[in-house]
Amino acid sequence: RGLCPECRERLPSSLFHGPRYCHYLGYYFCSNCHNGDIRVIPARVAERWDFEPRKVCRAVAKYLDLQVNQALVPITSIRQTKVSSQQILTEIHTFRQKLSRIKGVVADYGCSFQEELSHSLAQLDAHVARGHDFYAMQDLIRIEIQGKNCPLYTNISRCVMDCAKHIHSCPTCSQCAEQCPICASPTPLYPFEIETFHACNRCKKAFHKACFRRAGSSCPFCLEGATVSHAVSVVQAR
Repeated sequence: RGLCPECRERLPSSLFHGPRYCHYLGYYFCSNCHNGDIRVIPARVAERWDFEPRKVCRAVAKYLDLQVNQALVPITSIRQTKVSSQQILTEIHTFRQKLSRIKGVVADYGCSFQEELSHSLAQLDAHVARGHDFYAMQDLIRIEIQGKNCPLYTNISRCVMDCAKHIHSCPTCSQCAEQCPICASPTPLYPFEIETFHACNRCKKAFHKACFRRAGSSCPFCLEGATVSHAVSVVQAR
């Protein structure tokens, strides 16, 4: 107590040269171990979408610099707020989810577009090309500062739109399309259209999300023939 957590020297008590507070660790440090460096605090970004730089000790500043470009922030750890820039994160995450499904479609149907897709993925950051669950702090900082002009937004949106255009027109990839059996709409449903597409976890039958909710959020095909009083048939759900 009363010692610097890093060098273990006694903390100064002078009014003008007192100990310095590290906003990352929550401890006071001496002036040798705390030079007044400022950094964005990851926890404050995740919990409050707060990007205001705060003073941190030298060791923390070095640590945060080393991990700022590493994909360490799971999307599930970021609390939703009403800040406009976070809406852009939501849009980016939707694009990333679509890209994950597009990769699955191209791979499952063995389309020659795989080579072009691989080239497109190589233009993205490795963690973005790999999946959609994690973000680097640098991604979030750029979203906050640059909005839709940030590289992540422009690159991922262009990639997804190009891939979607291919799937819609490709005789091979377009076989992934299904039709909703509830509304019987002739408009095909594609797995990467996550805003409207829903697949039953059990039988994998595809529905419009709205139609599935109207059916009581229960798959009519899985319930068919079951002696369940609240079962909803395809005809009843229309």
